[in-house]
Amino acid sequence: MLDSDAMLNKPVHGLLLAAVLGLAACSTEDLPIVGRPAASFDNGSVKMADYKLRLKILQENYRKQTQAQGEVKFPSLDGPAGRSSEVILETEAVQDLVDAALIERQAQPRRISVSEDDINKSVDPFRTNYNTLAAQQTQAGKPTLSFNDYLNSLGFSLDQLRQQVRSRIFEQRLEDKMALQREAAALAMLRQGADIGTVAKKYSDDTGSAASGGVLMLKTTDLANVPSLKPTLDALQPGQSTADFVRVDDGYYYFKLTSRDATTTKMQYVYVYDPKPELYTAAKREKWFIDSITSWEQQAHVKYNVGSRAT
Repeated sequence: MLDSDAMLNKPVHGLLLAAVLGLAACSTEDLPIVGRPAASFDNGSVKMADYKLRLKILQENYRKQTQAQGEVKFPSLDGPAGRSSEVILETEAVQDLVDAALIERQAQPRRISVSEDDINKSVDPFRTNYNTLAAQQTQAGKPTLSFNDYLNSLGFSLDQLRQQVRSRIFEQRLEDKMALQREAAALAMLRQGADIGTVAKKYSDDTGSAASGGVLMLKTTDLANVPSLKPTLDALQPGQSTADFVRVDDGYYYFKLTSRDATTTKMQYVYVYDPKPELYTAAKREKWFIDSITSWEQQAHVKYNVGSRAT
């Protein structure tokens, strides 16, 4: 989204699947729940084994942060001070798996699918990178495991890795379809004569400007920092609006130019977050998408047996 400091704010990558490939062996204490799923919901559940594996990955990532930034910021999970962090990780692990199941359910009636080729396009680069490094180590006289054996040594199978990739693709495609519906609804309001400020308050994902009706003031010289949008803005005269939403890397933009001089450009705009697939991250879900997941969870009567939401 646009702001006066960092113009086009591209979303960063969230929890990369590379974290799986960098997972070192670590022990997870047995949970005191035997024979029960980590979570259950109408016509489905999250297996305890899947939950423990996801938790193991999160724990290892956390331990790496502890080593890098110290226990003041990331208290050791092995000590009393780290217990609250442990609960957060437990909750995140089970929530992520519940989200994935409910998102796939919502994707299917919308005719969203994920093919084996789609999964291969994400998994194959990891396999290639690992095999390249393994070949280098072998040439150096260091024995290495095959890609599959390496995953198995971490308690993580290739099928499980592919399932995680599958879930992420489902989420990105569902978010994309829902975002396109929001963009179409916002454009329909604008073409029917609705004030851009009203539309911004209802649909804009720039929470900083939406409350004020999408009002934004920028240094005119800063527009050079957003080459994908500068031509559109340069073509507008005060009082003019774009004919349609403009698609760039992180979503859709609709502008109305208020005024412009040598130092300042004033405008109103509506921003619909919808990053291109390679930029999408579950770590940056917009409020409307989070609210949707929450409603699906309520409709499915989710019950948690682990984490802070366990009953």
